[in-house]
Amino acid sequence: MVTSEIEILRPSSAVEILITVHGSGEFTVEINMLSGRRALFRARATKPGSVIELDRQYRLAFLQGDAEIGEILMWDFILRRVELVAAGIGDVVLIGSSNSARTFQIKEFLMRNGHPYSYIDLERDQDVQSLLDNFHIVASEIPVMICQGKIVHRNPSNRQIADCLGSTNQLTKPKFAIS
Repeated sequence: MVTSEIEILRPSSAVEILITVHGSGEFTVEINMLSGRRALFRARATKPGSVIELDRQYRLAFLQGDAEIGEILMWDFILRRVELVAAGIGDVVLIGSSNSARTFQIKEFLMRNGHPYSYIDLERDQDVQSLLDNFHIVASEIPVMICQGKIVHRNPSNRQIADCLGSTNQLTKPKFAIS
């Protein structure tokens, strides 16, 4: 009997990093798929099998349709996210300094939004220079956020951070004006 297999990968600028492998009967949804944000990771089938893809509206209806199943799945989504945050596995790399108030503010923004990220301290990480060189960053430009392994924001504004997280895609302009 052939079992299907899907690898969950974190894309970066140079390589894809394997996060986990799901087999037959498992599901791969991540909480961003419920909120409408972009996916944090890529999925790749490594063994033949069938995949059932559910659009966002169907996923929401499925969760709301059966309270018991919805509760089980929501707990799984939350625990997966907590695990990613604790392990520092996400699509954002923050390069900063423990002596920088702005670095602290960005870390707080990411934590408040429950967004997993990797943190590299300029003063403590010995391999930081190769990363800085790779993205043409000088130390005086920190804090720096690298989004999705390719987009660099030097001393990012809150709007740039929200854009990086995919939070602003959901915002729409009001359809009325107050005068």
